[in-house]
Amino acid sequence: MAVNQEQFAIYRHLTEQLIHGQLPVGSHIASEAELARQFSTTRMNAYRAVKQLERRGIVGRSKRAGTRVIVPMNPALLRQLKCEMTRRICVIHSRNSYEYLHWTGAFQKTLREMLTAENFTLEDIHLDDITTREALDEKLLQLTEEGIAAFILSIRGEEDGFLIDNSDLFFQYHNKIFVYQSGAMNWMHWPFHTVTVNVFGEGCLAAKYLLERGIRNIVYCRREISSADYLAFNQERLLGVKFTMRRLCDGGIQPEEWVGVEEIHRKYLENGGNCGLIVSTDELAAQLIDYFAAQGTARPPEMISFDNNSRYSSYRLSTISPPHIDMARTLSRLIIDNIDIDSECDFVSYVKIDSKLIRNQQE
Repeated sequence: MAVNQEQFAIYRHLTEQLIHGQLPVGSHIASEAELARQFSTTRMNAYRAVKQLERRGIVGRSKRAGTRVIVPMNPALLRQLKCEMTRRICVIHSRNSYEYLHWTGAFQKTLREMLTAENFTLEDIHLDDITTREALDEKLLQLTEEGIAAFILSIRGEEDGFLIDNSDLFFQYHNKIFVYQSGAMNWMHWPFHTVTVNVFGEGCLAAKYLLERGIRNIVYCRREISSADYLAFNQERLLGVKFTMRRLCDGGIQPEEWVGVEEIHRKYLENGGNCGLIVSTDELAAQLIDYFAAQGTARPPEMISFDNNSRYSSYRLSTISPPHIDMARTLSRLIIDNIDIDSECDFVSYVKIDSKLIRNQQE
């Protein structure tokens, strides 16, 4: 059951007294009637506010002795109480995610606006110098002692595995953890609230685009990268391509997969250019166009890529655009709905949001 503002005001008042040592073990808590008068509210609101402390095992009730503090304020409990009192949210960035195109101005602006309206503040924390478990533990301890309402993990690349391997460190300090990522393949089985792109749906959308243009010979093109997360991400998208081709074609047509710029160019020529290319990123699509031009080969007329990356707008690509604003709104709502002091992590939400097609200006 969520607390209302009047209940939270009483809870904050009592918690601040505990944090500052004004309510040591054995101290009486003001009666519900006294708290109700002090905060101009109902006794039920006062009861529910004190009930939060009872649920935490901080106070005990009895008819004869009233409501008393029954545990000392040890460092771990103090950290938890400080976290509950703050509206500060820390965004943990990997070394290459902060400037990553998916952490865009539109996403940040929407996220900040929605959370600021609920009196939260966002603070960016970078993992540039954190490469060991000990360093991560020290950083999380520092943050939680200062008071953190929640963590947002904006991670991509090798830091995915590092944080997953050390995820227990987050839980020993705090249980309000949210993941924002363009693919989030590595995080699917971890108990974090997650907002991500519907990668399978992106593959479906790209295949449908080419099929509707009369293209039946479809190729999925990606980089020469062997990391498990990158391969899993692309295989999920490729499954969407295959599913859509089976659904919209006769069933016998399957996409090929070409890897690396040189191989893509060579096989494109071997096929006489008689194919449509689904390219894993706008960046790779731009590199292919440049490489083809350098080899005297015309730009592939039937090509679609992913990201809607403004850096390559001059190439006028047809692209699949991640739903930045929808993702920010969804993440904000997840945080607001789950950050309450009385919200229990009985389950987590894993939300996939659909991308949209952006046609190039040449069509």
